[in-house]
Amino acid sequence: MNPFSTVKDPAYTRVQAGVAFGGALKKDKTFYYFSYEITRRHETGFSSIGQDNFGLQPFDTTQVGMPFGTLQLTPSQIGFLTNPSVLAAEANPAFAQEVGKYAGLAGASSGMAVNGYWPTGMTGGFAGVAGFPTSCAAPPCFVPGSYQTLASQMGNFPVFEGTSLYSLRLDHNISTSNRLMLRANVSPSTVTGIEVSGQDQPFGQNAYSRTSEQTYRDVAGTVQDTWSIGTNKVNEFRFQYARRGLSYFYNTQIPGGSDPAVNIPGFAYFGREPYSYIQRVETRYQFTDNFSLSVGRHNMKFGADVNYLPLTATFTVNYGGVYDFGSFAAGSLGFVNPAPDSLPNFPDLSPVQSYGAGLPGSFVQGLGSPSDKFKNIPIGVFWQDSWRVNPKLTLNYGVRYDVEIPPKFKQPQGLALPAYRLLGLQKGIQTDKNNIQPRIGLAFDPGGDGKTVIRASYGMFFDHPLLGLYFLGDASDGSSSGQLAFAGTGLCSGAGSPGNLNGITIFQGLPINQPSGANPCAATLNPATATAMGYLPRSGTRVRAQPGLQLQRGTSPESADQRQHDSGRFDGCEFQCRTGIRRKCVESLHGQRMWSLTERRTLRGCVADEFLPTRWIEPLSGRPVLKPGGSPAGWRTVCGARTIYSAGASRPGLQC
Repeated sequence: MNPFSTVKDPAYTRVQAGVAFGGALKKDKTFYYFSYEITRRHETGFSSIGQDNFGLQPFDTTQVGMPFGTLQLTPSQIGFLTNPSVLAAEANPAFAQEVGKYAGLAGASSGMAVNGYWPTGMTGGFAGVAGFPTSCAAPPCFVPGSYQTLASQMGNFPVFEGTSLYSLRLDHNISTSNRLMLRANVSPSTVTGIEVSGQDQPFGQNAYSRTSEQTYRDVAGTVQDTWSIGTNKVNEFRFQYARRGLSYFYNTQIPGGSDPAVNIPGFAYFGREPYSYIQRVETRYQFTDNFSLSVGRHNMKFGADVNYLPLTATFTVNYGGVYDFGSFAAGSLGFVNPAPDSLPNFPDLSPVQSYGAGLPGSFVQGLGSPSDKFKNIPIGVFWQDSWRVNPKLTLNYGVRYDVEIPPKFKQPQGLALPAYRLLGLQKGIQTDKNNIQPRIGLAFDPGGDGKTVIRASYGMFFDHPLLGLYFLGDASDGSSSGQLAFAGTGLCSGAGSPGNLNGITIFQGLPINQPSGANPCAATLNPATATAMGYLPRSGTRVRAQPGLQLQRGTSPESADQRQHDSGRFDGCEFQCRTGIRRKCVESLHGQRMWSLTERRTLRGCVADEFLPTRWIEPLSGRPVLKPGGSPAGWRTVCGARTIYSAGASRPGLQC
């Protein structure tokens, strides 16, 4: 049993097999050799996501006089709400309101993060009510379709590898002094469920959606002619063609693999793998000729090697978008300690709650054209000699020279150009022409009996520059592709405010590029600028009201017309309601007329008006969806001396 596994006897099967055979096609003339190897793995990837309930604990808010029922809170938040000094200070209605707002925000954020909906104690018993509590005054509210719950990321995941290696060799004796060799290799491979550690992604905290897939298709063919000239000369000529094809993709086995990446350090990493996708094809044409000559005690060899490598590649980094979540200060949300000397501060939201509240610390988006193609030409020549000085001493010495003709790239453009000038950089790698590499070695047999050999050597070596450096220097220098980084600075702050363009509003899918003076989220009032932003906020799903639905608390079925409504705005819906429920027609924020259902009821000795939510059904999924039956300002419920939902508030709160 693996201690990290969440199931008993997780899958682990590995098969490695192979076969090889050869023989003569024509006696003493033509020979063949074939081999095949296979690797098949069906294994299990392990994840610790969900361990210790994401650092949350259930807390019954009725213990402190709140009507939210059981909420999932952090230990520090529970300690704050049960602190005797905090409970005593709630005699002040203003502070009681703030504490209630805070508890509601923390509980709704936990529910959104883990399950994708608010606790039923905050929704009148209705399940499945969703919305980011920092911007949703009247749930349910719009949530982007790419939003993934933490509960859906829990559990093990499959890992698979299918790799095959095929090799075929033919040898043909043209004559007693001339031999021809042909060799071909093919090696297809596919691996899924790959966990990576780039960008500080720790193993064990990656969800299945964060894993990646790698496929390569390598093909190589070689022709070699070996020609013996006389008794002391041999010439070897070799030509090789090789193609290396690589495709590195995000997880395509599940829909969440293509969603924006979400990093919650210490808890979960999920969504599209930031380094995917990569597609690369490297082709090699290689010409090599070596000539060997034996003269007396000297065995000399010299030769040349010329390679031509055209390459095409696409390398997307953060092109799916990456959100980072950490703890979020309660003070940044307006929860200020009125008496620091006698009261504890409001605890921060945990990273998990920040995710549920829709409060990323940053958002990074790759953009541009991350594709490139170029060619590289490495050339090398060498000469070496093995000199048997006497029966006890042999000297080996030689020299090699390498030069590469690197690709020529276009000059830096855009934002990259002033950076190059400021830092004194050059684009690409310049040709290095002084790669002379001397080498010397010796083998000494002090006794001359072959029992003991002393060896020593010295040499200089130059390696080839990585082709990836050429690619990054051209495609990822900011000329044709780059990275945009947005801090999570706040919610909507007024129509036309540039500050509306930040990580939080982008994550929550708010309409920041809809230039209207009535839109407090508009980052600009210039239509041309808004269009140039290229931002596409996900609009609310259009649903159709269905007949025969039930009102809350088991009231009689209502009849509704079949008109569509959008974003929670009701147009022309009438309901036949039971006695005791009053109906009135109100104007929506957008000038539409809608029915508001209100009921006089008593809660803990306090009389209040409450807007009753109405249940709707999504036509595709059949999932119940709550829409406010009242005005867009939200539900208003009075409990004791506290109003749980203040009309027009940006988040749940308390008010006398």
